[in-house]
Amino acid sequence: MPKAPISHKPASVGKSHTVEVAKKRINAMAYQRQKSRHYRTNSPEWQRIKNAHFSNNENAELCAECLKNGLVRTSKPNRRLDVDHIDGNDSNNDLSNLQSLCISCHSRKTATENGGFGNRKRR
Repeated sequence: MPKAPISHKPASVGKSHTVEVAKKRINAMAYQRQKSRHYRTNSPEWQRIKNAHFSNNENAELCAECLKNGLVRTSKPNRRLDVDHIDGNDSNNDLSNLQSLCISCHSRKTATENGGFGNRKRR
């Protein structure tokens, strides 16, 4: 009985390729978020607003979300706090609209509220 013809598997891409594609997609999304902001996070204008928030607010060294949950996480010695717009509008840079959030709380808020990290915006 004759044997079946040899089937050739399609060339598969390696794990490093898929990781590289994922990194490019994440970088593209981050670029789009930065492009849509009123002030980019590394701009001198945003740095002035951020410094004003930390110098004028007595609770600026504490994460607002963690405080609501009864946790105390400060920015010292090794914790970095981000400055977040409470209403989600990055054009509203009034100091009363800014709050300090630890990285995990800020990431969670960004992902759930304004479509960050590839999620669709909630309505």
